Amino acid sequence: MGVSTDTMVRHRRFRELNRLPFPLVADPDHHLSKLFDVRRRFGLGTSRVTYMIDKAGTIRGVFHNELSMSSHVSTVLAALQKLQGPSTEAIPEVL
Repeated sequence: MGVSTDTMVRHRRFRELNRLPFPLVADPDHHLSKLFDVRRRFGLGTSRVTYMIDKAGTIRGVFHNELSMSSHVSTVLAALQKLQGPSTEAIPEVL
């Protein structure tokens, strides 16, 4: 799932525009961003951070990348595939 401090209206538009196959969660009160420590210093927004959490709720990876979205996506997908192990079914790329 994706989380940001945007409103539900912005999330809905963004999800439809990009045809995302996962839910987006609005965090306008910054509760989750504080809990997961993704707030930038001095209150200057939030960082792009991906937490890889398994079915048991264990955090298996944390990925930070502010400068390159494509690099961020590639790194996370590679980690997911490594965690998944050998498989005939590829993890779809979401941009």
